[in-house]
Amino acid sequence: MGLKPLHYKIIRFSELRPLKRWRKFYTAYRCDIFDSMKWKWRSLKHVTFDYCVFLTNPQPVTNNGSIYMLLTNNNILKVDAYSENEKWEVFSSPIPYDESRTSVELVKYNGSLGLACKPPDAAGCWEIWVLRKDGLWVKEADAESESKRESLKALYDSETSVMVDCETFLFYRFKQGNNMIKKVVLKDTPYQIFSFRSDVEPFDLK
Repeated sequence: MGLKPLHYKIIRFSELRPLKRWRKFYTAYRCDIFDSMKWKWRSLKHVTFDYCVFLTNPQPVTNNGSIYMLLTNNNILKVDAYSENEKWEVFSSPIPYDESRTSVELVKYNGSLGLACKPPDAAGCWEIWVLRKDGLWVKEADAESESKRESLKALYDSETSVMVDCETFLFYRFKQGNNMIKKVVLKDTPYQIFSFRSDVEPFDLK
């Protein structure tokens, strides 16, 4: 996204039938991009992953002109929206995939890409990892919850976690003794939850 003039892009993925190359199958997605400067859609080369690896449903994270999406094997897809031909790559997260089904969420932490995970043996503690500029992951903090049912959905800021328990939203100050500062109860259980950022924090304009 950019200003003067306003410039934005929309990226759309559509799952295709598996592709077969050199006797090996791959999961494939069609990638279409809308560019507001040209005001039209265009298609890129198919995005492919190892067979039976898919994009997950949680909301992508944007940072410095790139879009990050979590895959079902805990790897991360990066699409550089402002590079030539919108290059994409897949890289590893600090949490390798295992059958214990560790809960994993992509988050944004202090303007950087972050990843929150809760190991299956952790009662209510989420680890928050941050990707540094040198490409290394470092564990930055722990965010605890009062119940095993609570799942971390986002970081409101660098000190506040947003937990969800069915129709209840809970805000914790995880760097100040993990004190709950706000509790919001909805009338119904939401089907899907996504974050919407206004001007609380600066946008990544490029």
